Amino acid sequence: LADLGLPGRVALRFVEADVTREADAERVRELGPFDAAIASLFISYVDDPVGVLRSVGAALVPGGRLVVSSLRRDADISGIFQEGIAELEAGVLAGETFGLGSDEVRDAARSFLNAGARLVDLEESGAFRFYDERELARLVKQAGFTVEATAPAFGTPPQAWVVVGRRR
Repeated sequence: LADLGLPGRVALRFVEADVTREADAERVRELGPFDAAIASLFISYVDDPVGVLRSVGAALVPGGRLVVSSLRRDADISGIFQEGIAELEAGVLAGETFGLGSDEVRDAARSFLNAGARLVDLEESGAFRFYDERELARLVKQAGFTVEATAPAFGTPPQAWVVVGRRR
């Protein structure tokens, strides 16, 4: 925030909670209200996505913004992997390895790729569901938001969808 010249004007708070549990959802509401929430790449893994989005919305001020994303069906994790490797290699060259050696960074990246491939297999088997642009926007609307924008994300071709909604 300091690099962007925003200290004092913007405050960020990371809140980790299982909003499918009422006690956690209540705790999040008590911490709020928030102006915005980011729900990145997790909505595919919950049983009641509309309920979760409603719970997040209850912690927002009226007019608060929600940014939610989902991998698309048949996502090509290899593109995300290649971009990630390029970023990691640039970090290694800049000395930003979080205390890891370059071999450990590569091993972590390979582990990520394997986990990503497993996610696609699980989605195809019906263990959870990835959403296309229209479906994700419909979930956001059903949860009580006005959809302001949709956008492709994660590479070319895009491997995910992002929907921005505003709490009514």
